[in-house]
Amino acid sequence: MINIAKVIVDVPAMQVDRPFDYYIPEDLEELIRPGMRVSVPFGNRKIQGFVIALGETEENPKLKGID
Repeated sequence: MINIAKVIVDVPAMQVDRPFDYYIPEDLEELIRPGMRVSVPFGNRKIQGFVIALGETEENPKLKGID
């Protein structure tokens, strides 16, 4: 299973009014919880976001990871 976090990014744009999925690295699995502020790659920069939900997937999607 691959652990993922649904993250709302802190960017003022209409195109980002939905959560984005990010891979949770193994060393952060026990720490990441809904409501936490996280740093995530978005485009070519790092931005702040908020975890709104956690999930799992059996697929191997090409997701970017939480920093």
